[in-house]
Amino acid sequence: MLASANGHPAAQKLWLANGGDATLHSYGIDSGEFMGLASSERATVIKMAVGEEMLDWLEALPLAYRSGDYFFCHAGVRPGSPLNKQRREDLLWIREEFTTSERRHGAVIVHGHSEADEVEVTASRINVDTGAYRSGKLSAVGLQGSLRWFVSTAVRYRTESDLAQAKGACA
Repeated sequence: MLASANGHPAAQKLWLANGGDATLHSYGIDSGEFMGLASSERATVIKMAVGEEMLDWLEALPLAYRSGDYFFCHAGVRPGSPLNKQRREDLLWIREEFTTSERRHGAVIVHGHSEADEVEVTASRINVDTGAYRSGKLSAVGLQGSLRWFVSTAVRYRTESDLAQAKGACA
């Protein structure tokens, strides 16, 4: 979203395809009309809707944060690289090399970016990305000492047919 608000056309298309449309909708903006604008106009729409203060706050956030035995980041880490030497690109974009690794990283990595139907927990990572923009299911993890708990929103059914099919599956 930040790159989109800075007017990068490729970032705008990528963001829109990966939940940006839902974000725009939450601000009352039609994504079809949005994509009909020039990239500089799209940037202006985002800045006006989200607000410069919020965008500045998001820009100032760290890419990763460590607390005790946990390391929080967007996508994951490069296996074998020390946590304090991770590259921005990997923290934001790494996927299979990280998610398929069984390597320990020096902390449990709490991440998203790789959608799953349920929260994924392994010895080395916790993935809380349940694709809320697509599935309607937002998940989170609570961590306190050795305790871990997970919460998720209820799944929304997009149509009556979806609801009937789900009820039939539970019968």
